[in-house]
Amino acid sequence: LLSNLVHVMRLHVHGSDVLLVTAEVLWNVLELDWQGAASALGALDILENFRYFLEVVLHKGYRFKDKIFRNDLLVLVLYMSKWEGNRPGFASSGLLQILLRYGVSASQRDQMSQLMQTGVEEHMTGKGIAITNSQEDMEFRVLIWHVASQCCGDPECAAVIAECQFAGSLLSCLDIADSASELRQWSGEQRKKMQLEALSALFHLVQHCPDEILSNSGVGVLLRLAQATTDSTLRKKVLTVLHVTVGMGEKFVKEMVESGAISIALDLFKDAEASMVCRQLCASILGSLCSGFPAHQDEFRKRGGIEALRSQVVYAPDQTTENHLFFTLAVIDAVWHTVIGNKKSESRFLDVDGLFALMDVLEVAPELLRSQMLSALADLCENRKAARMFLQWNSPKTMKGGVKVLLEFWDAEQARNGCTNEDGVLASPTHPLNPPKQPESQDPAETRTMRFTSKTMGATARSGVSSKKQEETVPSEDPVDVRAKIYAVLAKVGFDGHEALTIADRQHLELMKLYPDCKQLEVWVNVRDSLQQQGIKPLGQDSKWMEDMIVEQQTRTEWIAALQEQLAVERQAEDLASLNRFYDDIRTRAAKETGMMERANKGGTAGKRPGHSEIDTLKLHGVDGRQSGFTGVLSR
Repeated sequence: LLSNLVHVMRLHVHGSDVLLVTAEVLWNVLELDWQGAASALGALDILENFRYFLEVVLHKGYRFKDKIFRNDLLVLVLYMSKWEGNRPGFASSGLLQILLRYGVSASQRDQMSQLMQTGVEEHMTGKGIAITNSQEDMEFRVLIWHVASQCCGDPECAAVIAECQFAGSLLSCLDIADSASELRQWSGEQRKKMQLEALSALFHLVQHCPDEILSNSGVGVLLRLAQATTDSTLRKKVLTVLHVTVGMGEKFVKEMVESGAISIALDLFKDAEASMVCRQLCASILGSLCSGFPAHQDEFRKRGGIEALRSQVVYAPDQTTENHLFFTLAVIDAVWHTVIGNKKSESRFLDVDGLFALMDVLEVAPELLRSQMLSALADLCENRKAARMFLQWNSPKTMKGGVKVLLEFWDAEQARNGCTNEDGVLASPTHPLNPPKQPESQDPAETRTMRFTSKTMGATARSGVSSKKQEETVPSEDPVDVRAKIYAVLAKVGFDGHEALTIADRQHLELMKLYPDCKQLEVWVNVRDSLQQQGIKPLGQDSKWMEDMIVEQQTRTEWIAALQEQLAVERQAEDLASLNRFYDDIRTRAAKETGMMERANKGGTAGKRPGHSEIDTLKLHGVDGRQSGFTGVLSR
């Protein structure tokens, strides 16, 4: 059917209205069954037919309908280019060359004349449709750029794109110093739209044709545009492309630094009026530029970058409507790559209370941010001054110390993994960190309910979507185990000499001291169990050595469990003593009150003159207590 439709288009390509109807039918088929239709249309003869259609309409067309048909053809070609198997045919059939001739600027188009002579037939003469700044022609350019960006991942298409200087044409749309007449004809809104589309195409070209960006001075063009533009949408797009560019290798990093990327990105990061997304991208770019380059870290420090980062080490999501979590993640990542590892930068960061700011954020950070911060903090505590400042920190909200905060994180991890019982003692000496979970028994009533629910949800099964496939599409939300990072921090700070620790904290601290040994024990046990399950019997010496290692490490965990048991008994004794003191206090107060009541009852109120309240009561009844000589008790 599809080949017949293409044949109909070829028969009526010289101006019949059947063309638009046929293109509409193909469009609908591609939308309904994109995978099957796109693969069927990827045959070389069909691609050559599409090239022929475009040559005819571009060289012989002169009506407005021809522009509509031309754009419809481009939409079909775009659908076909999304199928990866079709892309080599775009280069071999000459279809990509004919498209790029009209997708580049006028200067590049003149240089392609010799390349295009082999693809144009002799009867393809005529002036054709002029490419103006009309809406249809702007859409035509955008569609060509989309097709080229889809095909650039194929090596043959990438060679054609490089030969046609497509990257240079896109960069000419972004260069603020370019004064080409073609660009001056566009309105401000059109230029912005075309710049956004050019950046979308460059996003793909940077990853597949990086050398074309370097050869056309693309880095400098992008940096100048990011610095000059005031449009937040355009700036975000430019920074996104730069963020991809900096990850393309060392030569791109050096090219960006030589073009002033550190200064430009730092100025944008300091700009309080810039959007949080743009500042987040700037922080990520700065981190990538400085990672592993001490000279770049020094330049960053000399330009005041450390003070700028320190001022943004804060987590206050309630003060903005934007996503503050990812911004803070980018800032912490920038601190990790621009500061940590450079002695002078670390000293400057500590002098401006950077570690205290990190601890303030760590205490209130969500789980994703907490994991990142603990990694950075573990590397920073390699500095002795940082380790001392860690012990000096106290929370401005709860007055807790740094060790206390980390022990609370450790306690949460232990509880989540079920490592200890209710007394705080290890649940499994062989798996002290990750004990095997027992299968939960299901209630029969709950099982019946689940069966009934599965029957009532048969629509999902009838639709052909399996529950297993649905589970695979849902991203895993398993929390990150941060116990190794907590150990790395406290190993540098020290495990001893900490005051104001509860018995539960001391129990966790005893296990934490031997965290590497416990991890080795679990690895050895898992290796032994895995060999047994697979039916593999190791050599006698290897088996004995493995068992000796397990026994040695298990002896340590049993010692930890015994020590935790002693601390649990001590805690029970303290709890009992506290409870006895509480009841003794109640008994003492009760005895005092009883004695006071007995003394009051024995003494009575005989010989006591009435008080003010008693005299007032007598006056209400018309009796003067003083004049009547009343000295007794009002009532018994």
